[in-house]
Amino acid sequence: IQEVAEIVAARLAPPAFAVAYAGDEFVVVLPESDQEAALATARGIGAAIAAHTFLADLEPPARLTASLGVATWPRDATRMEDLLAAADRALFQAKETGRNVVSAAGRPA
Repeated sequence: IQEVAEIVAARLAPPAFAVAYAGDEFVVVLPESDQEAALATARGIGAAIAAHTFLADLEPPARLTASLGVATWPRDATRMEDLLAAADRALFQAKETGRNVVSAAGRPA
């Protein structure tokens, strides 16, 4: 989880930030980003995770992929709780579609 957090943080420029959420999930906040910019950031995070070799000092090292859900304010919700719920629905849509997928709220994966 720590290595994933480092990869996520490295892909963000202030004022964007990420927080750990529900075990192995992260919430990334991208102020002033529209849906297309948020999708591009999510795709970049997903690609960076897929390209990284985790636990490189162990044999065998691990490879991971990430499913990512994107929701944007005010397009998908105007309240924080509803925005998180929309992102969660998009995440589950990405997981149902397959591995290493980015899905946006209100759009097919």
